[in-house]
Amino acid sequence: LEWLLGWTGDLARVAAGGAPRQNPDFADALSSLANAVAPFPLFRYHRSLLRQRALLAHPLQPRLVAEALLIEYRDLFR
Repeated sequence: LEWLLGWTGDLARVAAGGAPRQNPDFADALSSLANAVAPFPLFRYHRSLLRQRALLAHPLQPRLVAEALLIEYRDLFR
């Protein structure tokens, strides 16, 4: 989850014309993806990750949370 938070943060930075902080080695991939994603859905997804991080501290069902977040990420590019 922390990796996804860093990835989406970098994606937002690159989309805004900045440089990636967490994943500079993936700058080219982030640049391509930044052109394919709308800013507001990306920010909503990032907020969703922050909410889910709080839920993962509780031992309910982390696998289901992870699956839901990855599906939501995939949908950003549809």
